[in-house]
Amino acid sequence: MRRELCLSDPCDILSPAFLRFVIRFSERLDIDIPSEHYALLTTVGGCVDYLGRLEAAQRAAVARPV
Repeated sequence: MRRELCLSDPCDILSPAFLRFVIRFSERLDIDIPSEHYALLTTVGGCVDYLGRLEAAQRAAVARPV
């Protein structure tokens, strides 16, 4: 699958189909996705990058001493 494959028209990130995608994506991964991040998820590559950033943030949180 190509990273640049569009999952939504960037101008239509509030369409019902795209919102259903974001809801299912967040449910499947058990994460909350803020609405200001929706634009980051409009391509396959954007989703992969978003997940990479989440994983890095989780690793950093675990590595921090309390």
